[in-house]
Amino acid sequence: MKYVCTYLRKQCFLKHRNKGHGKWCSINFMFINLMFINLMFISIMCMCLAVFCPGDFLTAHAAGEKLRRPLIQTTTFQDQYEGMVCYGGTVLHALEAADVTLAYENVKAGIVQINTGNLYGSGVIWEMDEKEIVIISNKHLLEDWGEDGSITFWNGRTCGGKLLKISQKYDLGFLKVEVKDISYEELISLKEVKREDKPYRRLKAGDTIFTVGSADGTGANMYEATVASPSWYIEEFDSYMLYGFGFAKPGMSGGGTFDAYGNFVGMLSGGTGGDETASLPITSILEEYGE
Repeated sequence: MKYVCTYLRKQCFLKHRNKGHGKWCSINFMFINLMFINLMFISIMCMCLAVFCPGDFLTAHAAGEKLRRPLIQTTTFQDQYEGMVCYGGTVLHALEAADVTLAYENVKAGIVQINTGNLYGSGVIWEMDEKEIVIISNKHLLEDWGEDGSITFWNGRTCGGKLLKISQKYDLGFLKVEVKDISYEELISLKEVKREDKPYRRLKAGDTIFTVGSADGTGANMYEATVASPSWYIEEFDSYMLYGFGFAKPGMSGGGTFDAYGNFVGMLSGGTGGDETASLPITSILEEYGE
């Protein structure tokens, strides 16, 4: 270093004829050299730490605090379920193109079978969160709900539940199942319907719909139908219903009615021997659930 500095002073003096300038040239060189050595030392230390002390954490500084985040993170079924709830992964999403067969395979995960001990019927998973699952079904079925009542999901899991609410206006009731009563591994295979009324409001006479129920097993029954009227007053239910032309089997009451894309548009309430169906529109369910 001494000889390099002497050489630089000499060169600067010969060029500028100024001993002071030559001195500053050598000082600048020494400063640059020290910076280079420091950078090399830091790089070598980082490489040593990476080799001999493989870190499990990254440390970030934000607002004067240290945030430790794992580089490699294991995932549990609980993590998966809670992540699905947080980011909408529990919601049944519709197809981009109309296809009743594919849509049926998609929506089965949102259908349940309900047994009150005296009666059995169907239900739809309405909402899922980190603590509970809300299920909708017919009032005329849930009025008999008791301690011996059970709910069977499409993955075969059977558990009890509590009556959450009975509508005074519609043929509609709500059940509640505690998340802690079902394993997280089983929960991640379940789905809730999308609570949006736009697909229903787009329906018109002649449109294709299909109903799904649990007369012969959870989500085992599916029948295609057409819309007769999106909103038709039916005296037996004392309300405006989604009226359709199609078959419905006893035990399917409380199941789901979907458009050809798999959008939930109503809850099946009943049918006739003349291949007519009546479903409570999603607008009425949203109205009742919001109260």
